[in-house]
Amino acid sequence: AECSTGSMAKSGKRKMAHAAVPMWLRLAIGAVVLLALVSVAVVALLREPDEPQQPHVFTYEVQASYRHDSEAFTQGLFWDGDHLMESVGMYGHSDIREVELDSGSVLRQQGLQQREFAEGIVKYRNRYYMLLWKVGDGIVFDEKFNRVGSFDTGLKDGWGLTTDGSSMIITDSGSKLFFFDLPPDSDEGGKWTLQRTVQVHDDGTPVEMLNELEVVSGEVWANIFGLDCIARISLRSGRVTGWIPFDGLRERAMKEAVGRPKNRMDVFNGIAVKGHQIHVTGKYWPRLFEVSIAAAPSGAGFSLDAVRERCLPKRNIFR
Repeated sequence: AECSTGSMAKSGKRKMAHAAVPMWLRLAIGAVVLLALVSVAVVALLREPDEPQQPHVFTYEVQASYRHDSEAFTQGLFWDGDHLMESVGMYGHSDIREVELDSGSVLRQQGLQQREFAEGIVKYRNRYYMLLWKVGDGIVFDEKFNRVGSFDTGLKDGWGLTTDGSSMIITDSGSKLFFFDLPPDSDEGGKWTLQRTVQVHDDGTPVEMLNELEVVSGEVWANIFGLDCIARISLRSGRVTGWIPFDGLRERAMKEAVGRPKNRMDVFNGIAVKGHQIHVTGKYWPRLFEVSIAAAPSGAGFSLDAVRERCLPKRNIFR
């Protein structure tokens, strides 16, 4: 009888406590909980089925080293079939060029106007598209490097440019990827149409100053301005799926320089992929490297926290 009476008393107290909570507060708490569950569900839906919960860490190995024009302020780099294409920046020195890999020699080039500062470049069908710095405009070239038109992205800046075959993908110095409709055949320019914008992040932290871009096996790889790192990014969710720190590559480029370069080496920038060949370089770098990528070994220096410390910008110096 004592147990029964005690249980009834406790039950009554719980009912009284529950009744004491105002209805509006219970509804508010329920709404917060529901919102949290929805947010978790949205994040899960945005993540690709094979995306890792946390970014993988990779390392690199140099397979070959080539001469690179140390006076080239590299902005964009990509393979057009068997032709290595590069866009070079700086006012008064900007151009589009084709480079011979083995010698580093410039095979052909077309300069820009004094007021134009070249940025990222890509080819779609039979046209080359080049962004310009600090404006939303770009230049259209034909395959002979004749200037045939211009385009307008509507953005305030242009940095990296690539394509996944269904969209033109642009960065603007920030932490977002901008997806635009593909231009029409034999395009001579015009206003580009924005499809969508994707926030790039590492476990919720925005990755600022996304620079040169390259689509690789369904991901976009991005240089991070001022850091010797490449981020591997999901095209759908913007989630960083992997980090590739290139520790020591800058020092190797300086060591292997032929003669005394005129300019001091600038930031790591430039990714070109052809099949299984991956080539990287930087602005004013005297060397261009073919590298292979593999999962990093466990241990000091390759923990995710250590790599994030090296590869995630602390702030955006352009904003």
